[in-house]
Amino acid sequence: MRWSLGLLAMLTGVPVSGLAAQGRESDAGTFTVTVNGTGAWREEFIVREGRAPNRDGFTVDVRLFAGRGISPAALASIEWGPDSQPTAAEIVDAGGGRRTFVQLSKRRISVRGAVPGGESLREYPGAEPLLLADDSLVTWFAMPPRSGTSQVTVFRPRAERRETLELVDRGVDATSLGVHGATLRHVVLAPGTDETHLWFDNQGRLMKVERPAAGLLAIRTTVTP
Repeated sequence: MRWSLGLLAMLTGVPVSGLAAQGRESDAGTFTVTVNGTGAWREEFIVREGRAPNRDGFTVDVRLFAGRGISPAALASIEWGPDSQPTAAEIVDAGGGRRTFVQLSKRRISVRGAVPGGESLREYPGAEPLLLADDSLVTWFAMPPRSGTSQVTVFRPRAERRETLELVDRGVDATSLGVHGATLRHVVLAPGTDETHLWFDNQGRLMKVERPAAGLLAIRTTVTP
């Protein structure tokens, strides 16, 4: 895939406005992730309207910081089409490590891995509806599932894992964001290897992710209007 402008800016330090015109920012924030109660990583992300090159949809650019690190441990980007289906993604490990590039369509999912010693290419059957996930990224769930969806294929490119899950929309539920109570839309992916609980506010913004079996809890700590 082509590098998104936001991810290029993260890599080069050049402001997005210095690269090319970019879609309107529709959401941004930070997630703090704990595993079994211990701080594990945080994710800073920006959601923008549009995809490269000049196509409708949305792009999410993510910087992942391990522990209390001040330099990104990984960068990631995902693109969605106007139908809320993922069309492309990439993950870049810091320090010249592995790069993973993903292209998605109804017919095929292509995953290209690049490391200093070479490259690999794998292909999998496509699916719709489809969610792209990664065990080390919660913000890839930033796009709310389409209404009326009861079953979804979840694909994790780096783990090479593909599974069909039930998607249960529990409507509005009471929960907590840290020490504060909240009432949010509650969506559950189950059963799979472990349930994933997604919580969205009334503007469709992802606020919380839980994977109880893994002891993972991700809470949004900053919200940019």
